[in-house]
Amino acid sequence: MAPRKHIVLLCDDPARAQRAQQMLEGVPVCATVEVAGDLFHLRRLLAVRIPDVIVLYPDPQSSPSMHYIKDLRKDIYADGIPVFIYPVLPDAHELVRMLTHLHP
Repeated sequence: MAPRKHIVLLCDDPARAQRAQQMLEGVPVCATVEVAGDLFHLRRLLAVRIPDVIVLYPDPQSSPSMHYIKDLRKDIYADGIPVFIYPVLPDAHELVRMLTHLHP
């Protein structure tokens, strides 16, 4: 059995984050999901465990996603971690495709 993928979801809106986490947990790839509401929380999560991927799901009304990417790439913990930006939550099929193409 393949090891479980570990996803960190960075979402600055709690309601959107909850919906995204529920969908990610239902993905048949059996990924573990942690949600960070801001970059400070993300850095705390990264200090404990490096994820296979970071999914950026920002609220388009409150913060530009490029700001997040610049800050993420300055963070030594995030260097080399794939980061995907989704302005709308991807469907389960897209998430499965993304996770299965990650290196084991």
